Amino acid sequence: MSKNHFSAPEKMAILDELKNGEIGLKATAIKFGISKTTLVKWRRRYEV
Repeated sequence: MSKNHFSAPEKMAILDELKNGEIGLKATAIKFGISKTTLVKWRRRYEV
């Protein structure tokens, strides 16, 4: 699932999957075709 833009709800769903510990940071990045850095930025931005 590689795409250039994810909506806020899509980002939250990805972060929820990461937060639940189903898969790790690297595996999540690979699964969704995004960089680990992007995931870390999203986590900082969307999780207060």
